[in-house]
Amino acid sequence: MSNVSVHPAAAAGFTSSHTDQYERGRPEHSLESVRVLLDKVKFPGSQEQCAVLELGAGTGKFTRSLQTALKTAKTKIIASEPLDGMRERLIATVDEDIDVLACAAENIPLADETVDLVIAAQAFHWFANDVALQEIHRVLKPDGHLALIWNNRDTEIAWIAELDKIFDSYYGKDVPRQQTMKWKEMLDAFNGFDALKSVVLRNTHQTGPLQMVLDRILSVSVIASQSEEEKRIVADKVASLLESHPDTKGLTTYTLSYHTDIYWCKKTAIVT
Repeated sequence: MSNVSVHPAAAAGFTSSHTDQYERGRPEHSLESVRVLLDKVKFPGSQEQCAVLELGAGTGKFTRSLQTALKTAKTKIIASEPLDGMRERLIATVDEDIDVLACAAENIPLADETVDLVIAAQAFHWFANDVALQEIHRVLKPDGHLALIWNNRDTEIAWIAELDKIFDSYYGKDVPRQQTMKWKEMLDAFNGFDALKSVVLRNTHQTGPLQMVLDRILSVSVIASQSEEEKRIVADKVASLLESHPDTKGLTTYTLSYHTDIYWCKKTAIVT
C-alpha cells in the first residue's frame, strides 16, 4: 500500500482552527438522501453482520446521519479521516462504537475483502486517483459497492450562482472540484467497477442570517486557507451581493438550496 499525502488545498483549508466554521457552515446530509443511497446499493444486505467504510469523513456530518439511518441494523461503521483537526471533531461527535481511523484513502489499514460498502461524502474528488481506487477495490468484498454523495449549491438559482462566482477565481487548475467531473473520468477508466449510476435529489436547504451564508462560503477550502485580510474581502463581497441582488435585497434570512448528487457502482473482477 502506498502512503499518499493529502492535497495541499485540503490540508490548508481543513485545519483544526477551521472545524467550528465547517460545522456551522456545511449543510447536514438529510436522512432521506442517506436512505436513498443505502437503498440503491441494497445495504445492509441479508448478512448477519455488514460493514461500511466512510472515507474522508471530515467532522462527521455524513457519519452522524449514517449512524441514525443504520441504528436498527447489525452494521459496523468505520469512518476514516486523515486530517488531525477534522478527525478530532469526528471522534467527539459520533457514537463510541464507530471505529475512527487515521488514514488517507490511498492507505486503508483494513484487510482484503472485509467491507460491504465504501462511501465518500463531499470528499471523493480529493482522492480520485488510481492508488485510492485500488485500495477501495481491495477492501471491498466481492459484489461490494462504492457510493459517492455530494450536496451541491443550486446554481440554477440566480443569486446562488452569483455567490459562487465570488470564490471561483480562488480555485487553481490543480485544486480538485466535484463540479469538474474529473473524478468521474478516473472512476470510469478504472478496471474494477461496473458502470456508474446516479440520482439527483433536491431535499437540502440551509436557512439563516447573513452569518450562515458567510460560514458556508468561508468554510470552502480555498477560502479557509486564505489570509484573514483576504477572507474579510470575500465576506464583504458576499454581504454586498446579498444587499444588492434583487432576489435577496432587504432580506435578513436567506435560504441556500442544494441538489444532492448520489453515485454508485459495484465491484467487479479486475480483468488483466
